[in-house]
Amino acid sequence: MRTENGAEILIHVGMDTVSLAGKGFNTIVQVSDKVDAGQKLLEFDLAS
Repeated sequence: MRTENGAEILIHVGMDTVSLAGKGFNTIVQVSDKVDAGQKLLEFDLAS
């Protein structure tokens, strides 16, 4: 993510989740979407 003043933010979810290849993750927002504080970005269910 990038703030309006140019600061970049990286969010890392989970440990060793690369091997899941996206399984169990559902992205709510897409690249270049503008988001607000508190807005849901993704959902995950590792049991699936």
